[in-house]
Amino acid sequence: MGALSASIKFRRNPASRPVPKAPKESISISILKAIHLEIPKVTMKHRVKANGRADLVCASIEGIGLTVSESHPEQNSLHREWMGRSHAPGDPLTADVYSVAFAVRDTSITRISSGHIREHLRVLALGPFAAEAIMSQWPSPWLRGPAFLEGDPNSQWLVLKLTLGHVEISEHLEVLQALLKRVEGRSKPPSDSTPALPSILSPIPRLQLSIGLGPICARVISPASLRSDKPFAIEARTEGVVADVRTHFVSLADKRQGKHILHDHPRVRMQLDLDIVLKRTFVIVCGSQWEDIPAAPGLPAGQPLLSLDEVHISGTGNALGEVTEDHTSAVSIDVPSIFLDVAVASDVLSIELWQPDAVGAITTILEVVSAGQHQHSGPVVHSHSAPKYLLDGLPSGLCFSLALSRAMVFITGPDLSPGEELEISRGIASHIGVSVTYCHLRASQRDTASYHPSQEHTRLLLSLPSALISKAHSRVSAVISEQSPMALIQVKSWDIAFRDAVATRLTADDLFGVGDHHRHFRRQEYLNIQSIVADIVLSGQRQNGTPLQGSSDQCVIAVTVGPIKGTLHLANVYNALLVLQTVKSLLLLVPSASHHTVSKPASTLSVSVTCELGRLQLIYECPLSSKVYLRLDNVFIEKSPSQTIVVNWESLIMASLLEFEMDGTKHTEWEEILRLLNWRIVVQPDLNPVGIVVDGRSALIRIPYQFVLADLILNLNVSVKCTKHLVHMVPSGRFSLPQIPQAEDAKKMPDLVVRIGQLTVEAADEEVEARLALIWRAGSEAARLRMERDDAFEAKVAAIVGSRSTSGLQGPGSDYQFSADHSVSVEEARERLHFVHSGAWTSRFRQAHTAQHHRQESLCEKSNLYKGTWFIATVNPPSSAPPLFRITFDGLSLHLARPSFPLAAISEFLHVQGGLPRDTEYSLLIPMHLDLSVSSFRIALREYPLPLLNIPAHSKPDIPGLIFDTDLVIAEEMGVSELGVEWVDCAIVKAHRGIQGASPLSISVPKTLNPVKTYANPVMRVTTDDITDLAWGISYGPAMQDFMRVIDTISHAPRDSSPAIGFWDKLRLVFHWSVKVHFNDEVHLHLKGSRNPYDLRGAGVGFALCWKGRPHILIGQPNEQNELIQVVSDTMAITIPKYGIPYTLYLLKLTLSTASSNPLEKQPH
Repeated sequence: MGALSASIKFRRNPASRPVPKAPKESISISILKAIHLEIPKVTMKHRVKANGRADLVCASIEGIGLTVSESHPEQNSLHREWMGRSHAPGDPLTADVYSVAFAVRDTSITRISSGHIREHLRVLALGPFAAEAIMSQWPSPWLRGPAFLEGDPNSQWLVLKLTLGHVEISEHLEVLQALLKRVEGRSKPPSDSTPALPSILSPIPRLQLSIGLGPICARVISPASLRSDKPFAIEARTEGVVADVRTHFVSLADKRQGKHILHDHPRVRMQLDLDIVLKRTFVIVCGSQWEDIPAAPGLPAGQPLLSLDEVHISGTGNALGEVTEDHTSAVSIDVPSIFLDVAVASDVLSIELWQPDAVGAITTILEVVSAGQHQHSGPVVHSHSAPKYLLDGLPSGLCFSLALSRAMVFITGPDLSPGEELEISRGIASHIGVSVTYCHLRASQRDTASYHPSQEHTRLLLSLPSALISKAHSRVSAVISEQSPMALIQVKSWDIAFRDAVATRLTADDLFGVGDHHRHFRRQEYLNIQSIVADIVLSGQRQNGTPLQGSSDQCVIAVTVGPIKGTLHLANVYNALLVLQTVKSLLLLVPSASHHTVSKPASTLSVSVTCELGRLQLIYECPLSSKVYLRLDNVFIEKSPSQTIVVNWESLIMASLLEFEMDGTKHTEWEEILRLLNWRIVVQPDLNPVGIVVDGRSALIRIPYQFVLADLILNLNVSVKCTKHLVHMVPSGRFSLPQIPQAEDAKKMPDLVVRIGQLTVEAADEEVEARLALIWRAGSEAARLRMERDDAFEAKVAAIVGSRSTSGLQGPGSDYQFSADHSVSVEEARERLHFVHSGAWTSRFRQAHTAQHHRQESLCEKSNLYKGTWFIATVNPPSSAPPLFRITFDGLSLHLARPSFPLAAISEFLHVQGGLPRDTEYSLLIPMHLDLSVSSFRIALREYPLPLLNIPAHSKPDIPGLIFDTDLVIAEEMGVSELGVEWVDCAIVKAHRGIQGASPLSISVPKTLNPVKTYANPVMRVTTDDITDLAWGISYGPAMQDFMRVIDTISHAPRDSSPAIGFWDKLRLVFHWSVKVHFNDEVHLHLKGSRNPYDLRGAGVGFALCWKGRPHILIGQPNEQNELIQVVSDTMAITIPKYGIPYTLYLLKLTLSTASSNPLEKQPH
């Protein structure tokens, strides 16, 4: 047989591999008619000495039969099924067909123990085995056909049928342990890097392979004396396997006509079809404790660990080859051109790890296997291994897909609740659908890949995503694909849900695995993920199949996550930790692949990850009170090969559930407390300290009316402390209480930079108060006009009444001169006047409300963040009423870093700044350096025309209006005794949760009573080139009282019987600061008159203190006068400002510019 043609497309070798030619006189076995061999029984015995005893192993094979003969279609059904009735012996027009039949009636291996207890164990039992084959013209040249059939690639044919009745394997665990020790003790031969297949396979016949296996059972038996107090057996069982493999050859048209070629052999394509069915499979644990428990319908007796529905494996394959034009018609296959497309599908997979004895059985198995390997691990060897590339270890020429429509996992761990007597275990039950697709296509498989452009076009018409094989085919068609291999992997999952699971030793809450279909269990799901899609691309640079020196393979992972929604509680965290502990305890026992220590080579894989999340919605049920709602929209996360992490999101909304009573009925509403729009976070963990950069377009911190911020802070603080304790308690396997907070060292601050376009902090005003304020402002002018109309009406009435007595006109002293003529009665006219009064007041109030709404919209942008049908919580949009107070920072830039002094000097800094002893210990100590700059800063009360504080922006946009720089230490002093700690009860699992009679789980979390204090010596520089305004007046008093009431809710009142600390005393207790404020321009303090905060006319103008010439303010600085606050400047003037219309326009412009960060004009006076 000649060599392959050198001009075939798939040919990559520099020279073709020669194939031996057939001898001139072909050898044939056509003279052979039949061979028949029968052996009734074969018995073998072997005595094994192990563990101080001698066991006798007996192997028995019965009913052995072998028949080799010419095949006749009338006598051989396999012949008749696949070759028809024409291939009869003696027919000169057909090839000779031979049949081979091999059968074994029964095979068994039995071990007889010779210890104190004689035991007969059937280790292996095989049912009837039959192998039947028919061959035509293969193997060549032993079988050949007529001369006119030469050149037909399908003339060589092998049909093979294998059947096995049943397989049953049983063995004791200690025997397997001894075998593992013996296997691990042997020295392993050095690994050979040669390929498993040669580059050319020849001769290859047409193949038809059928395999049928009956029930298969493998059983491991463990006595009570081996690492367990109860005997058990783990059994893996399947109902059977059916497989069918078919190949045939298709001749290819020769496209090389007219070209000079060295060899001219017909080209063929081998096509393979594969169908395998693995029937239902179970892994169960058997023991005496489950003998009285009935098995589920269709399941074997025992405790199931794994249940797998029928697995269907289908596939196709293609390969290029050549056929010799001689009497053999042998086909040679080019191995690099082989391409397989395999699909695996199953409906249901169930994994159950909730029964303590079943988990203990798995633990025992893993301990035995792990101990056997560790005892024979070789000496520690340090060697320098060559770098390994992941892409080179992946199989090429393969498109593999796995689909599992429903996977259910039920895992629990022992409940640690004190007083628990029901042997309850808690954990997680989840279900998920999964599909995995893998495709690795090289240039040599481009012509054999099962890619059809018409199918791809049909998928596009149906709005389906492109198949992975089409993406691989388009990429490998590039010119550089020869030197750039690429593997594509896609993982999809859908309908992902998690719920709490509870079980006892004998039963579980979802014993039959119907949780994802039953409405009761679906309502208990606390986390749902619509879908997750991960696309993985592995690529690298190669030169003649060898990686370039110093190069790395590229791994690009793109993850797309569908909407996520859930309702979380600390019980969910507790159950998840129990599951992690169960899984971790099993994984730690899994033996490692190697016991030799090898120096880690340089990494050859560069990984980059991107993740897109459409929407995340979570409701957290706080352990003490209330609920918190979090929603994230359009999240994008990226991790580069340099380990830099980038997180972006379009909007983040946090809301709290408020309870209030209206008309004697309790109501609940979700009120927004935090809004972050268009934020970007960059984390650089490779820097020291870690670098974090945060950029955001806008941020809003909102305090709803009657919302106690201290309650939210306490709930979050208790949740974090409780979670930290659970992380430490669950691995210990027993219940414990948290320890009293101990003294801690100073925290090391990362290098944090925060830049926000606009930061707003506001507190909602009482709705009735806001409406009354608007009514009063709009009604004052309406009342004046009403009084004028009433006076005119009374004058008209007086004219009518007076005409009847004296004269028809009023006297000259009256403001109104009316005649006595009238067309309606006085009563009807009075009703009409009342209607005019009502309409005028309503119209004026509506106009004032609309104007107020427009003003608030100009300050706080409104969007469609609160409109949607898929929201799990309906958040009230912010009211159009003005807030109680609003603090606005424009162009904020914050830089937090480690303090300017060394960490060893913290005690000295605290001693100087706060007078604390140098040996004071702290339960919380955070030193930092804070550098803050803003372009403008404003504090306003309600809609008062004069803000409390206004620092306008600089005329040059690149210059900030305010710079704040200081070393800052946040510290909490250690309590002198346990009396300085308050224990807050945090309920994790309530009584009877999941099952009647279940014990509750509650943890008392320690909370120190000492206040958190701050120590700083800031220097503030007001660098704006405009006037800095401050305002105060007696009319601001009520609003300031409400303002202080809101600020006071940041912290709780003292827990002891001492009186509550006042607002200003609390500031002095918390802020141990000494402040210097320097101004580049004038400072004006407006002392407003009148008790009307909106009145800027007459007595409402008041007067102003104006400081010029390097003004600065000193707070808490040492001075000869022992004054707390000092204002120093070159000159000071006392003026009476003239607001009027120009200043009103200025205030309006100032308000709008605060929202848009535009420069301001000078204030007119």
